[in-house]
Amino acid sequence: MNTYRTHIILCLAILAAALLATNWYRLSNAAFFSTNQPSVERVHGPHLVLAPQEYDLGIVKQSGGLVSRAFDVFNNGSESVLINDILTSCSCTSATITSKTIKPGEHGTLTMTFDPNYHFEDEGKFFRTATIKSNIHEKTPEVKLYIEVDYDLGKDKLKFPGTSE
Repeated sequence: MNTYRTHIILCLAILAAALLATNWYRLSNAAFFSTNQPSVERVHGPHLVLAPQEYDLGIVKQSGGLVSRAFDVFNNGSESVLINDILTSCSCTSATITSKTIKPGEHGTLTMTFDPNYHFEDEGKFFRTATIKSNIHEKTPEVKLYIEVDYDLGKDKLKFPGTSE
């Protein structure tokens, strides 16, 4: 009988510790989870929230091939967003989206792809943008990729090496 009580007390103690640990983890990471989620506040009309709005790819090697980054696209508006086109700031960058229509409360994914072997950029960090053209009446949604290219193959190996001086 005494062993039975000991087992029950031990099980209750383990359960209490697990609940405390779970609650501590949730509370200690609340700021992380809340800042990485798009706003759920509804807006009148078609509206998009992009998360993140900027991303730093760091240093990418010319020899490494295409690099991509996905961005969450969330319609927190009261009407569907109808996407006409996605424009990029340079031919070295392309962008696609999972759906041309994003209904209120739905998510999509915008994927930007950068080719580090396309053409030469000035040394150091630069950025490329993707702009979503749609029926949104406010500011046009846009995301940015920051990049620095390590020309490990040499500038003469670029797809468009330019003119040599």
